[in-house]
Amino acid sequence: MYDEKIQAHLTLLQKFAMGLFGELSNAQMNIDEVKGIATVKGTKEGKIFSVVIEQQEENSPDNSNVKFSRKSDYREEIKKLYKTGMKQIEIARRLGISQSLVSKLLNDEY
Repeated sequence: MYDEKIQAHLTLLQKFAMGLFGELSNAQMNIDEVKGIATVKGTKEGKIFSVVIEQQEENSPDNSNVKFSRKSDYREEIKKLYKTGMKQIEIARRLGISQSLVSKLLNDEY
């Protein structure tokens, strides 16, 4: 059952990414099944497009809207995201903070 649910979500991510892929010239696509992220890059009408599609559960909170009152309050969320394999710059963008702050808080931990 669990594997079927994961496969259904991946299929949806792949279909969505393929739709974008088909709209672009010189398109490249990368799907990270572990993170649930697809990246599609290509050109259309002389413009370069790069789209990142992140799959999330409907009932899970959107971490991009997370705001903490103190820098140190980000530490637990940063650790959690870092352990999933996200890069520091990805974590920074998701939380709306600088990559240097992510690095500092990770280095304070280890």
